[in-house]
Amino acid sequence: MIHELIVTSVPRGLQAGRSGFTTVLRTRGIHPQLAETLERSSGYRHVWPQGDPRNPQIRSHTVVSGATGVVSVLSRIVDAGSDYSGRSNKLAHHLALDAGETASRAKSSPAAVLLALERGGIFQRAWTGDPREQPTSPQVSLVPAEPAACQAWARLAGDAGWGGLLAERAMAREPTWIIAPQGLDLMELFAEALALVNYHQRWGVTFTTYAISAGDAVWLGTNENSPEAQAARGQSRLAVIDLARKSPLTSTSVMIEAARGRAAVPWKRDGARPAVVPVTRSTAQSLPGSQSVAGFDGGSSQGGPAIPPTLAGGLPPTLLPQPPLGGSEGGYQVPPSVAVGPAHRRMNLGLVIPAGLLALGLLAAFIVLAARPDLLKRVQEVALAGTNSGEVTPSEENPSDKNPSEENPSEENPSEENP
Repeated sequence: MIHELIVTSVPRGLQAGRSGFTTVLRTRGIHPQLAETLERSSGYRHVWPQGDPRNPQIRSHTVVSGATGVVSVLSRIVDAGSDYSGRSNKLAHHLALDAGETASRAKSSPAAVLLALERGGIFQRAWTGDPREQPTSPQVSLVPAEPAACQAWARLAGDAGWGGLLAERAMAREPTWIIAPQGLDLMELFAEALALVNYHQRWGVTFTTYAISAGDAVWLGTNENSPEAQAARGQSRLAVIDLARKSPLTSTSVMIEAARGRAAVPWKRDGARPAVVPVTRSTAQSLPGSQSVAGFDGGSSQGGPAIPPTLAGGLPPTLLPQPPLGGSEGGYQVPPSVAVGPAHRRMNLGLVIPAGLLALGLLAAFIVLAARPDLLKRVQEVALAGTNSGEVTPSEENPSDKNPSEENPSEENPSEENP
Protein backbone atom coordinates (compact mmCIF):
# COMPACT_ATOMS: atom_id res chain seq x y z
CA MET A 1 0.00 0.00 0.00
CA ILE A 2 1.19 3.52 -0.82
CA HIS A 3 -0.20 6.55 1.00
CA GLU A 4 0.12 10.10 -0.33
CA LEU A 5 -0.02 13.38 1.59
CA ILE A 6 0.60 17.01 0.53
CA VAL A 7 1.11 19.98 2.86
CA THR A 8 1.16 23.66 1.84
CA SER A 9 -0.27 27.01 2.94
CA VAL A 10 -3.91 27.55 1.95
CA PRO A 11 -6.84 29.58 3.30
CA ARG A 12 -8.80 26.36 3.93
CA GLY A 13 -7.28 22.97 4.64
CA LEU A 14 -8.68 19.47 4.32
CA GLN A 15 -9.50 19.38 8.03
CA ALA A 16 -12.36 21.69 9.01
CA GLY A 17 -11.21 24.92 10.62
CA ARG A 18 -7.58 24.55 9.53
CA SER A 19 -5.73 27.15 7.44
CA GLY A 20 -2.13 28.13 6.78
CA PHE A 21 0.32 25.25 6.52
CA THR A 22 -1.90 22.21 6.59
CA THR A 23 -2.79 19.06 4.67
CA VAL A 24 -4.51 19.66 1.32
CA LEU A 25 -4.40 16.11 -0.07
CA ARG A 26 -4.22 12.68 1.48
CA THR A 27 -5.02 9.11 0.53
CA ARG A 28 -8.27 7.82 1.94
CA GLY A 29 -7.66 5.43 4.83
CA ILE A 30 -4.28 6.75 5.93
CA HIS A 31 -3.75 6.29 9.67
CA PRO A 32 -4.39 9.63 11.47
CA GLN A 33 -1.15 9.48 13.47
CA LEU A 34 0.88 8.68 10.36
CA ALA A 35 -0.75 11.64 8.59
CA GLU A 36 0.10 13.87 11.55
CA THR A 37 3.71 12.70 11.54
CA LEU A 38 4.10 13.41 7.83
CA GLU A 39 2.60 16.86 8.33
CA ARG A 40 5.10 17.58 11.11
CA SER A 41 7.95 16.34 8.89
CA SER A 42 7.37 19.10 6.33
CA GLY A 43 9.94 21.63 7.54
CA TYR A 44 11.68 23.86 5.02
CA ARG A 45 14.18 26.71 5.02
CA HIS A 46 14.23 29.44 2.40
CA VAL A 47 17.82 30.35 1.57
CA TRP A 48 16.77 32.97 -0.99
CA PRO A 49 13.57 35.06 -1.27
CA GLN A 50 10.44 33.07 -2.06
CA GLY A 51 10.14 32.24 -5.72
CA ASP A 52 13.91 32.29 -6.31
CA PRO A 53 14.92 29.13 -8.24
CA ARG A 54 18.13 28.92 -6.20
CA ASN A 55 16.15 27.85 -3.14
CA PRO A 56 16.87 24.21 -2.23
CA GLN A 57 14.76 21.20 -3.03
CA ILE A 58 14.73 18.83 -0.07
CA ARG A 59 14.51 15.18 -1.12
CA SER A 60 14.55 12.63 1.67
CA HIS A 61 13.95 9.04 2.71
CA THR A 62 12.87 8.35 6.29
CA VAL A 63 11.53 5.28 8.11
CA VAL A 64 8.44 5.57 10.31
CA SER A 65 7.37 2.81 12.70
CA GLY A 66 3.73 2.57 13.71
CA ALA A 67 0.79 0.37 14.60
CA THR A 68 0.27 -0.53 10.96
CA GLY A 69 3.89 -1.56 10.55
CA VAL A 70 6.96 0.17 9.16
CA VAL A 71 6.72 2.53 6.21
CA SER A 72 9.41 4.15 4.09
CA VAL A 73 8.60 7.76 3.36
CA LEU A 74 9.88 9.40 0.16
CA SER A 75 9.49 13.16 0.29
CA ARG A 76 10.16 16.29 -1.71
CA ILE A 77 9.78 19.73 -0.12
CA VAL A 78 10.18 22.82 -2.30
CA ASP A 79 9.75 26.59 -2.30
CA ALA A 80 6.21 27.39 -3.45
CA GLY A 81 6.55 31.15 -3.86
CA SER A 82 4.10 33.29 -1.89
CA ASP A 83 0.95 31.99 -0.23
CA TYR A 84 -2.54 33.53 -0.24
CA SER A 85 -1.44 36.10 2.37
CA GLY A 86 1.75 37.13 0.58
CA ARG A 87 4.07 35.26 2.93
CA SER A 88 6.66 32.69 1.84
CA ASN A 89 5.19 29.31 1.04
CA LYS A 90 6.42 25.74 0.70
CA LEU A 91 4.94 22.51 -0.61
CA ALA A 92 5.76 19.15 0.94
CA HIS A 93 4.77 16.02 -0.99
CA HIS A 94 5.10 12.69 0.84
CA LEU A 95 4.67 9.09 -0.36
CA ALA A 96 4.66 6.38 2.33
CA LEU A 97 5.42 2.82 1.14
CA ASP A 98 4.63 -0.11 3.41
CA ALA A 99 6.90 -3.15 3.84
CA GLY A 100 5.30 -5.03 0.95
CA GLU A 101 5.95 -2.14 -1.43
CA THR A 102 9.61 -1.83 -0.42
CA ALA A 103 10.14 -5.60 -0.57
CA SER A 104 8.90 -5.65 -4.16
CA ARG A 105 11.43 -2.90 -4.96
CA ALA A 106 14.37 -4.39 -3.05
CA LYS A 107 16.60 -4.44 -6.15
CA SER A 108 15.81 -0.79 -6.65
CA SER A 109 16.54 1.81 -3.95
CA PRO A 110 14.75 4.73 -2.28
CA ALA A 111 17.00 7.16 -4.16
CA ALA A 112 16.33 5.52 -7.54
CA VAL A 113 12.56 5.45 -6.92
CA LEU A 114 12.54 9.07 -5.74
CA LEU A 115 14.43 10.16 -8.88
CA ALA A 116 11.99 8.25 -11.09
CA LEU A 117 9.01 9.87 -9.34
CA GLU A 118 10.53 13.28 -9.89
CA ARG A 119 11.30 12.69 -13.54
CA GLY A 120 7.81 11.28 -14.03
CA GLY A 121 6.20 14.46 -12.71
CA ILE A 122 4.57 12.76 -9.71
CA PHE A 123 5.80 15.31 -7.18
CA GLN A 124 3.94 18.60 -7.29
CA ARG A 125 5.48 22.07 -7.04
CA ALA A 126 2.33 24.12 -6.41
CA TRP A 127 -1.21 23.44 -5.24
CA THR A 128 -4.33 24.39 -7.15
CA GLY A 129 -7.95 23.52 -6.48
CA ASP A 130 -9.75 22.50 -3.34
CA PRO A 131 -8.39 20.23 -0.59
CA ARG A 132 -9.39 16.61 -1.17
CA GLU A 133 -9.01 12.95 -0.26
CA GLN A 134 -7.99 10.54 -2.97
CA PRO A 135 -9.30 6.96 -3.13
CA THR A 136 -6.15 5.70 -4.88
CA SER A 137 -2.42 6.33 -4.70
CA PRO A 138 -0.03 7.17 -7.55
CA GLN A 139 1.69 4.31 -9.32
CA VAL A 140 5.33 3.89 -8.34
CA SER A 141 7.31 2.08 -11.01
CA LEU A 142 9.91 -0.64 -10.42
CA VAL A 143 13.27 0.97 -11.14
CA PRO A 144 16.27 -1.41 -11.19
CA ALA A 145 19.46 -0.14 -9.54
CA GLU A 146 22.41 -2.44 -10.24
CA PRO A 147 25.92 -1.67 -8.94
CA ALA A 148 28.04 0.26 -11.43
CA ALA A 149 30.95 2.67 -11.60
CA CYS A 150 29.97 6.00 -10.07
CA GLN A 151 30.21 8.29 -13.08
CA ALA A 152 28.36 11.19 -11.47
CA TRP A 153 30.76 11.09 -8.51
CA ALA A 154 33.72 11.13 -10.88
CA ARG A 155 32.26 14.11 -12.75
CA LEU A 156 31.02 16.17 -9.80
CA ALA A 157 33.38 15.17 -6.98
CA GLY A 158 36.55 14.47 -8.96
CA ASP A 159 36.81 10.85 -7.81
CA ALA A 160 34.22 8.07 -8.18
CA GLY A 161 35.68 6.44 -5.06
CA TRP A 162 33.78 8.87 -2.83
CA GLY A 163 30.57 7.07 -3.81
CA GLY A 164 32.06 3.77 -2.62
CA LEU A 165 33.15 5.28 0.68
CA LEU A 166 29.66 6.69 1.24
CA ALA A 167 28.08 3.30 0.47
CA GLU A 168 30.54 1.53 2.76
CA ARG A 169 29.70 3.80 5.66
CA ALA A 170 25.98 3.34 5.00
CA MET A 171 26.32 -0.45 5.27
CA ALA A 172 28.08 0.08 8.60
CA ARG A 173 25.25 2.40 9.79
CA GLU A 174 27.74 5.27 10.17
CA PRO A 175 26.27 8.74 9.47
CA THR A 176 28.06 10.99 6.98
CA TRP A 177 27.68 14.66 6.12
CA ILE A 178 27.91 15.58 2.43
CA ILE A 179 28.56 19.26 1.77
CA ALA A 180 27.60 20.38 -1.73
CA PRO A 181 28.51 23.61 -3.51
CA GLN A 182 25.66 25.91 -4.55
CA GLY A 183 23.71 24.41 -7.45
CA LEU A 184 24.97 20.82 -7.12
CA ASP A 185 22.15 18.25 -6.92
CA LEU A 186 22.95 15.37 -4.57
CA MET A 187 20.18 13.03 -5.72
CA GLU A 188 22.10 11.50 -8.62
CA LEU A 189 25.10 10.99 -6.34
CA PHE A 190 22.95 9.32 -3.69
CA ALA A 191 21.36 7.02 -6.29
CA GLU A 192 24.78 5.86 -7.55
CA ALA A 193 26.14 5.25 -4.04
CA LEU A 194 23.00 3.43 -2.91
CA ALA A 195 23.23 1.09 -5.91
CA LEU A 196 26.50 -0.21 -4.41
CA VAL A 197 24.77 -1.18 -1.15
CA ASN A 198 23.58 -4.75 -0.66
CA TYR A 199 19.97 -5.32 -1.78
CA HIS A 200 18.69 -6.18 1.67
CA GLN A 201 20.11 -3.01 3.26
CA ARG A 202 19.07 -0.37 0.74
CA TRP A 203 15.68 0.50 2.20
CA GLY A 204 17.29 0.92 5.61
CA VAL A 205 19.52 3.78 4.38
CA THR A 206 17.88 7.07 5.29
CA PHE A 207 18.99 10.34 3.72
CA THR A 208 18.20 13.98 3.08
CA THR A 209 19.68 16.23 0.43
CA TYR A 210 19.34 19.29 2.67
CA ALA A 211 19.42 18.69 6.40
CA ILE A 212 17.75 21.28 8.59
CA SER A 213 19.44 21.27 12.00
CA ALA A 214 21.59 18.31 13.04
CA GLY A 215 19.32 15.64 11.60
CA ASP A 216 19.56 11.92 12.24
CA ALA A 217 19.70 10.36 8.76
CA VAL A 218 22.52 8.11 7.57
CA TRP A 219 23.39 10.56 4.76
CA LEU A 220 23.04 14.24 5.65
CA GLY A 221 23.37 16.55 2.68
CA THR A 222 23.69 20.31 3.00
CA ASN A 223 24.82 23.42 1.15
CA GLU A 224 28.34 24.78 1.61
CA ASN A 225 27.04 28.07 3.06
CA SER A 226 24.52 26.58 5.49
CA PRO A 227 24.95 26.75 9.29
CA GLU A 228 24.97 22.92 9.29
CA ALA A 229 27.96 22.86 6.92
CA GLN A 230 29.92 25.25 9.10
CA ALA A 231 29.14 23.21 12.20
CA ALA A 232 30.04 19.91 10.51
CA ARG A 233 33.38 21.25 9.28
CA GLY A 234 34.24 22.32 12.81
CA GLN A 235 33.63 18.90 14.38
CA SER A 236 36.53 16.45 14.14
CA ARG A 237 34.30 13.60 15.33
CA LEU A 238 31.98 13.92 12.32
CA ALA A 239 32.60 12.22 8.98
CA VAL A 240 32.33 14.88 6.28
CA ILE A 241 32.65 14.57 2.49
CA ASP A 242 33.19 18.14 1.35
CA LEU A 243 32.38 18.34 -2.35
CA ALA A 244 32.81 22.11 -2.30
CA ARG A 245 36.54 21.68 -1.73
CA LYS A 246 37.13 18.61 -3.94
CA SER A 247 40.03 17.26 -1.92
CA PRO A 248 41.59 13.94 -2.97
CA LEU A 249 40.44 10.66 -1.46
CA THR A 250 43.55 9.07 0.06
CA SER A 251 42.09 5.89 1.60
CA THR A 252 41.11 2.80 -0.36
CA SER A 253 38.97 -0.32 0.00
CA VAL A 254 37.15 -2.84 -2.18
CA MET A 255 34.02 -0.66 -2.16
CA ILE A 256 36.00 2.41 -3.19
CA GLU A 257 37.59 0.48 -6.04
CA ALA A 258 34.18 -0.87 -7.04
CA ALA A 259 32.89 2.70 -7.28
CA ARG A 260 35.83 3.47 -9.56
CA GLY A 261 34.90 0.52 -11.78
CA ARG A 262 38.04 -1.47 -10.93
CA ALA A 263 36.40 -4.21 -8.85
CA ALA A 264 33.06 -5.84 -8.15
CA VAL A 265 31.18 -5.00 -4.97
CA PRO A 266 32.06 -7.65 -2.36
CA TRP A 267 28.52 -8.99 -1.95
CA LYS A 268 28.35 -9.73 -5.69
CA ARG A 269 31.98 -10.70 -6.20
CA ASP A 270 31.75 -13.35 -3.48
CA GLY A 271 28.49 -14.68 -4.89
CA ALA A 272 26.65 -13.69 -1.71
CA ARG A 273 23.04 -12.93 -2.64
CA PRO A 274 21.14 -12.94 0.66
CA ALA A 275 17.38 -13.14 0.66
CA VAL A 276 15.71 -9.77 0.50
CA VAL A 277 14.43 -8.86 3.95
CA PRO A 278 12.09 -5.86 4.22
CA VAL A 279 12.55 -3.40 7.05
CA THR A 280 10.32 -4.46 9.93
CA ARG A 281 9.26 -2.67 13.09
CA SER A 282 11.99 -4.39 15.12
CA THR A 283 14.75 -3.52 12.65
CA ALA A 284 13.51 0.03 12.25
CA GLN A 285 14.10 0.73 15.93
CA SER A 286 17.82 1.39 15.39
CA LEU A 287 17.80 3.03 11.98
CA PRO A 288 19.22 6.55 11.90
CA GLY A 289 16.49 8.72 10.44
CA SER A 290 13.68 6.51 11.68
CA GLN A 291 10.91 7.80 13.89
CA SER A 292 8.01 6.46 15.85
CA VAL A 293 4.59 8.09 15.85
CA ALA A 294 3.63 9.29 19.32
CA GLY A 295 0.67 7.23 20.50
CA PHE A 296 1.03 5.16 17.34
CA ASP A 297 3.10 2.33 18.74
CA GLY A 298 3.73 3.51 22.28
CA GLY A 299 7.42 4.30 22.11
CA SER A 300 10.35 5.93 20.45
CA SER A 301 12.31 4.21 17.73
CA GLN A 302 15.44 6.24 18.14
CA GLY A 303 18.10 3.63 18.67
CA GLY A 304 21.85 3.36 19.10
CA PRO A 305 24.44 2.29 16.58
CA ALA A 306 23.55 -1.41 16.75
CA ILE A 307 22.74 -3.07 13.45
CA PRO A 308 19.52 -5.09 13.44
CA PRO A 309 20.14 -8.75 12.51
CA THR A 310 18.13 -8.50 9.29
CA LEU A 311 20.16 -5.49 8.20
CA ALA A 312 23.57 -6.72 9.36
CA GLY A 313 23.58 -10.06 7.52
CA GLY A 314 26.67 -10.45 5.43
CA LEU A 315 28.56 -7.53 7.00
CA PRO A 316 32.20 -8.35 7.80
CA PRO A 317 33.14 -7.61 11.42
CA THR A 318 35.40 -4.74 10.31
CA LEU A 319 32.34 -2.86 9.02
CA LEU A 320 30.39 -3.04 12.24
CA PRO A 321 29.76 0.48 13.59
CA GLN A 322 32.13 2.03 16.11
CA PRO A 323 31.93 5.46 17.75
CA PRO A 324 33.61 7.92 15.37
CA LEU A 325 36.86 9.44 16.59
CA GLY A 326 38.91 12.37 15.38
CA GLY A 327 41.34 12.47 12.48
CA SER A 328 41.40 13.79 8.96
CA GLU A 329 42.83 13.01 5.55
CA GLY A 330 42.60 15.50 2.73
CA GLY A 331 39.22 17.16 2.68
CA TYR A 332 37.46 14.17 4.27
CA GLN A 333 37.34 14.07 8.05
CA VAL A 334 38.18 10.41 8.43
CA PRO A 335 37.55 8.44 11.61
CA PRO A 336 40.39 5.96 12.31
CA SER A 337 38.12 3.08 11.21
CA VAL A 338 38.31 4.55 7.70
CA ALA A 339 41.82 6.00 7.76
CA VAL A 340 43.86 2.98 8.87
CA GLY A 341 43.59 1.06 5.61
CA PRO A 342 41.55 -1.34 3.49
CA ALA A 343 40.42 -3.48 6.40
CA HIS A 344 39.27 -0.44 8.39
CA ARG A 345 40.27 -2.10 11.66
CA ARG A 346 39.83 -0.45 15.03
CA MET A 347 41.39 -1.61 18.28
CA ASN A 348 38.96 -2.19 21.11
CA LEU A 349 40.40 0.29 23.62
CA GLY A 350 37.83 -0.74 26.20
CA LEU A 351 39.71 -4.05 26.62
CA VAL A 352 43.30 -3.04 25.86
CA ILE A 353 43.63 -0.14 28.33
CA PRO A 354 42.46 -2.05 31.48
CA ALA A 355 44.66 -5.04 30.54
CA GLY A 356 47.68 -2.77 30.13
CA LEU A 357 47.10 -1.08 33.48
CA LEU A 358 46.79 -4.46 35.22
CA ALA A 359 50.07 -5.63 33.68
CA LEU A 360 51.86 -2.44 34.81
CA GLY A 361 50.49 -2.88 38.35
CA LEU A 362 51.73 -6.47 38.58
CA LEU A 363 55.15 -5.46 37.23
CA ALA A 364 55.46 -2.66 39.80
CA ALA A 365 54.54 -5.03 42.64
CA PHE A 366 57.14 -7.57 41.47
CA ILE A 367 59.90 -4.91 41.35
CA VAL A 368 59.10 -3.65 44.88
CA LEU A 369 59.09 -7.16 46.39
CA ALA A 370 62.33 -8.06 44.62
CA ALA A 371 64.04 -4.97 46.05
CA ARG A 372 62.71 -5.56 49.60
CA PRO A 373 63.03 -9.25 50.54
CA ASP A 374 62.00 -8.37 54.11
CA LEU A 375 58.63 -7.15 52.83
CA LEU A 376 58.10 -10.38 50.92
CA LYS A 377 58.95 -12.42 54.02
CA ARG A 378 56.59 -10.34 56.14
CA VAL A 379 53.74 -10.76 53.64
CA GLN A 380 54.31 -14.52 53.65
CA GLU A 381 54.24 -14.66 57.46
CA VAL A 382 51.07 -12.57 57.64
CA ALA A 383 49.37 -14.77 55.06
CA LEU A 384 50.48 -17.93 56.93
CA ALA A 385 49.26 -16.60 60.28
CA GLY A 386 45.91 -15.62 58.77
CA THR A 387 45.50 -19.09 57.31
CA ASN A 388 46.23 -20.85 60.62
CA SER A 389 44.22 -18.68 63.01
CA GLY A 390 41.56 -17.12 60.80
CA GLU A 391 42.91 -13.60 61.53
CA VAL A 392 45.88 -11.55 60.43
CA THR A 393 48.52 -10.68 63.10
CA PRO A 394 51.59 -8.47 62.74
CA SER A 395 55.04 -10.05 62.39
CA GLU A 396 57.06 -10.33 65.61
CA GLU A 397 60.22 -9.29 63.76
CA ASN A 398 59.03 -5.66 63.74
CA PRO A 399 57.53 -4.99 67.17
CA SER A 400 57.81 -1.26 66.65
CA ASP A 401 55.23 -1.50 63.88
CA LYS A 402 52.65 -3.07 66.16
CA ASN A 403 49.51 -1.23 67.09
CA PRO A 404 48.99 -1.48 70.84
CA SER A 405 45.28 -1.75 70.36
CA GLU A 406 45.76 -4.96 68.39
CA GLU A 407 47.86 -6.75 71.07
CA ASN A 408 44.87 -7.36 73.37
CA PRO A 409 41.82 -7.75 71.18
CA SER A 410 39.88 -9.38 74.02
CA GLU A 411 40.07 -6.32 76.25
CA GLU A 412 37.17 -3.93 76.11
CA ASN A 413 39.40 -0.84 76.53
CA PRO A 414 42.85 -1.43 74.98
CA SER A 415 43.84 2.21 75.57
CA GLU A 416 44.29 1.45 79.32
CA GLU A 417 47.41 -0.53 78.45
CA ASN A 418 49.33 2.79 78.05
CA PRO A 419 48.09 5.11 80.79
